[in-house]
Amino acid sequence: MFVLRYAAENDRKGAEPWSIRKCALYHQVRLSDKRSLYILISPYQHTEAEEMLVQWLQGVSTVRKYQQQLMRPAAMLLASHLYGWRQYMKHYEREVTHMVSTKPSRSNRKTPLTASPASGIAYSAAASSPPRGSPRTT
Repeated sequence: MFVLRYAAENDRKGAEPWSIRKCALYHQVRLSDKRSLYILISPYQHTEAEEMLVQWLQGVSTVRKYQQQLMRPAAMLLASHLYGWRQYMKHYEREVTHMVSTKPSRSNRKTPLTASPASGIAYSAAASSPPRGSPRTT
């Protein structure tokens, strides 16, 4: 059994535009009578992967040719879903880039940053105790 998680656009309005989905390919080979069974498990019908597998199975003309390409269906399933991952990564890369570019930089601030006991970054010798999680000095 070969299980694959993949990213797919979900066409939902106002929500996350991407979903992580799963599909599986079960393959059983009986060498005694040269028979093979494929079961594609997918919650969606008529996917690109399904179409590719059906075309491949219809195009395999001889048992020998089929036996030479036993891993071909798994490779096709993987290849058909790589594009979705690329688009998913590009989408979230654009979102992160936008978030970072709209955040004010430290050089644009008018007042200098100062460390305070509440910041958790540093504390002065005058402070009665360091912030939580800071190592105590003696």
